[in-house]
Amino acid sequence: MGEEPSKKSAGRPEAAVPGRNIDITTVDPVTFRMIEALVAYGRFGRSKQDVVLFIVRSWLLEKEEYLKTAIASREAPLGRVDPELE
Repeated sequence: MGEEPSKKSAGRPEAAVPGRNIDITTVDPVTFRMIEALVAYGRFGRSKQDVVLFIVRSWLLEKEEYLKTAIASREAPLGRVDPELE
């Protein structure tokens, strides 16, 4: 009787996968203006972080097969990986 059922907050449920932070501290002026223009447009996010995350996710999805093949063949996207450095 004295116990209240736990209330769920409105909105999205908490993510099952924990998030990670990536801090980008510098960017060239042209890229910064383009990101700000996309934020003002509003379709890809409401903040610079949201827009950049959208761009990165889109690029990764578009290049998924290439990246899987490159990793499987031990070829990194930017060149061959030296096994001695790993």
